[in-house]
Amino acid sequence: MPLPDDERRLSKGERRRARSGEGHRMSRQAGRRAVRPGVGGGKPSWDGSCGRAGNVVCLHTSNSRRITAFSFSFHKDFTHVPPACRAGRTHRLRRRAALVSVRGAGNRLASRIRDARLARAARKPDAAFTCGIVNAKSGRCPENCAFCAQSAHYATNAPVYPLLGTDALLRRAEELAAAGVDRFGIVTSGTALSGRDLDALCESAARIVREVGIRLCASLGLLTPERAVRLREAGFTSYHHNLETSASHFPAICTTHDYAQDLETVRVARAAGFRVCSCGIFGLGETWEQRIELSGTLSELGVDSLPLNFLNPIPGTPLGSSPLLRPAEALRVVALMRLLHPAADVLVCGGRAVT
Repeated sequence: MPLPDDERRLSKGERRRARSGEGHRMSRQAGRRAVRPGVGGGKPSWDGSCGRAGNVVCLHTSNSRRITAFSFSFHKDFTHVPPACRAGRTHRLRRRAALVSVRGAGNRLASRIRDARLARAARKPDAAFTCGIVNAKSGRCPENCAFCAQSAHYATNAPVYPLLGTDALLRRAEELAAAGVDRFGIVTSGTALSGRDLDALCESAARIVREVGIRLCASLGLLTPERAVRLREAGFTSYHHNLETSASHFPAICTTHDYAQDLETVRVARAAGFRVCSCGIFGLGETWEQRIELSGTLSELGVDSLPLNFLNPIPGTPLGSSPLLRPAEALRVVALMRLLHPAADVLVCGGRAVT
C-alpha cells in the first residue's frame, strides 16, 4: 500500500540536503537508539531528517516503513530546516511521535523536561515576559462550560459585578506598570460584550494606552471582524481566546455554543493583526490523543502563545468532584506542548498553584 505524502521515503537529494543542514546532523548512534528492535521488520537506516524544531527523529527501515520518536539528542542551532521536513509534511508524524513520547514504556519525565528546555533555549532564548490580568466583569455567563464558576447555570460562590469603570482599570494598569509588568490583560465573563460595554471598554483602553503606556490584551469572548477593528483602534495588541479542549471532547464540556465559533474568533483575531493567545484546560477528562488533537488545531491556527491551564475543580460545577491532575502528568503536558510548539510562548497559568 503506498504511503501518504508525509510518510513517503525521501529522495536521495532530499536526504543529502537534510544531512548538510548546519545544526541538524543527528548522530547515527542517536538514530539507532530511537528505534526499538524489531519494529518495522528491517534494519534501520538513518536518513538525516528531523522535524521543524529538531525534536523528531525520522528513520526508515528496509521495508520502507517510517519510524518516528523524539530525539535523544538536541542541537541548539535549528536555523536550517530541511525542505522535506517543514510543518505541513511532518505535523501528523510529530503528533504520533508525541504519543510515543508521553505513553511509551521507556518514557522518562526528566528526559521530556530536558528536551523541552533545550527546544525553548534554541527557539525562544531569554523570551520570558510578565502579564497581569484583571477580572473586569464577573459572573452570570450564559454559557454552560462544565468547569466554570462564573456560569449562570451553576450555583457557585463566584462574585458577580458589571464591567469595571475607567478609573478602576486605570489604577490597576498603573499598579502593574509600576511593578514592571509587560502586559495588562482585561478579562470579562460572558459570550461577548454588549455594545454599550464594548464602547466603554474602548474608551478605557485608549486612556490607559495614552496615560500608562502598558501593552493591552483583551479576553472578551467571541469576536467579529468589526469588533476586532474597534479593539485594535482602541489600543489592544493581543487577543486571548481559549478553545478549552479538543473538538472531539468539546461537546462533553460545553453545549451552548459551537466549537466552530471559537475557531472563527481566533481566525478573526489573527486577521485583525492581534498577537493571539489560545490553548485550553487540562484535566477535563480528555485523553492524550485529544490533547494532541488540540495541539494540532492550535498549530493550524498559528497561535502565538499557549496558556496552559489545569483544572481547579469548583464545587457546584459538573466537574466539581473531578480529581486534580497529577503533577507528573501536568509536567508532561507542559513538556509536550513546548516540543510541539517550539516557536510559540508556552505559559503555565490557571490551576498551577493546586496541581
